[in-house]
Amino acid sequence: MSCATNRPTERGGGARGSVLITCLLFSVIIGIALTSYLRVARNSYAMADRAFLNTTALTLAEQGLEEGLESYNQLDNAASPAAAWSGWTLAGTVATRKYVNLAFDNGATGTLQVYATDYNPAAGAAPRLVAKATLLPASGLGLSRMIEITLRRRTVFAAGLVARGTITFSSNTVVSSWDSDPDNNPATPAVGYSAAVKTANAFVGTISTADGAINTGAGDIYGRIGTGGGTVTHDAGAVLSTSPTGTGWNNGLVNIPFVSNLDTPVAPALPATVNSITSPINTGVTLPRAGDNAAADGKYYYNFAAGAGISLTGNNTLTVADNVVLYLQNHAATTAVSVGGNGKILVASGGNLTVYTDGNIAIGGNGMANANANAASSLIYGTNAGSGQTITMTGNATTVAAINAPNADFSITGNGELWGSVVARNITLNGNAAFRYDEALLDFSNTTGTGNPWGIAKWRELTLSAERVAYAANFNF
Repeated sequence: MSCATNRPTERGGGARGSVLITCLLFSVIIGIALTSYLRVARNSYAMADRAFLNTTALTLAEQGLEEGLESYNQLDNAASPAAAWSGWTLAGTVATRKYVNLAFDNGATGTLQVYATDYNPAAGAAPRLVAKATLLPASGLGLSRMIEITLRRRTVFAAGLVARGTITFSSNTVVSSWDSDPDNNPATPAVGYSAAVKTANAFVGTISTADGAINTGAGDIYGRIGTGGGTVTHDAGAVLSTSPTGTGWNNGLVNIPFVSNLDTPVAPALPATVNSITSPINTGVTLPRAGDNAAADGKYYYNFAAGAGISLTGNNTLTVADNVVLYLQNHAATTAVSVGGNGKILVASGGNLTVYTDGNIAIGGNGMANANANAASSLIYGTNAGSGQTITMTGNATTVAAINAPNADFSITGNGELWGSVVARNITLNGNAAFRYDEALLDFSNTTGTGNPWGIAKWRELTLSAERVAYAANFNF
């Protein structure tokens, strides 16, 4: 009886032991799983925190570059270079700035250092800005990111034909491009446009959002088109191609949207030395005249009184033989420059002409000839802030010039050609008119208050040790 009684008891104890062992095994498995999960969660958090720090460091470095770029863009209007770089440390040609103990999330702190190679660069220079951002987390290893940008002056003549409103072509209009400085050496003679050097890099654009603001008719464009959002109108037979010998219309070359500020040019203040013109120039004359005085920058400035403009007819020629700047700044609603008959404005070899005017310009006759063949040597700035200014070119003459008159209506009528660039309110090319964009204007740098801010020509992150070592000594501040 005792044996029979004990057997069930033994079987019950074995079952309870099995359950206990099973529970222990499950507990171990759950513990291992929880440990693994916590480890994964911790690693994921660490990776997320690291990614956050990495992104933050890049953003911080770019903010430093933006601050340096802002100082460069204050140089033209600041009382002195030092005033443009207020808050920076200047030594020799170098500018530096440092921010420390910058607070970020999760207890991280940061340091930002910015280094400028040349804080007051000469014309044509390409200064560099380098920013180094270092972030230290509350625990663990820190990290840093370095970015270098190379700067250059942005030109207002970065495109061919640019309008605030409409651009209208006749059926025979041709638009193309060429490079007057193919060897990138301004000391060598400029190369004029010809079929042999024709390229297809012209740009025709408007900031207008209206459909049909650009109507090319059956004209040919060797380059691209941009609009503020509207459609482009063209006739059958029109050409839009990036090949100098291309045919047909490639709608993929219509880039929408096109955005531009089109700021109104502002004539810089006249220097201390200026030559006054009190009566119209209506006979043949060469500037500078005997007895005229050059300003400190070597240029000859001529300030025209109200009612005193340029009006050339017959065989009269105004010859520009040196670096000449004409101010016709009180001629609104009148014709400031007029050329008709066999009259002509000639920019002689080695001469440079710059015109600032709020008045109208009417070029006919033999037009404006430019012996230099590069548009940067003949500049016209329409300074009228209203909408009544006009710039017209008629006849068969070829004009080599760059025109920035965003509030003026510009037109070419006849068989004439313009080689250079045009910024205007409305642009019209009639008859057999042709336009050739001078690609050398991409390198044109103007510092006379007409809108040439600094921009980024090259951006690169310094990730290799050799790249960083090259700047190591520059960041010892």
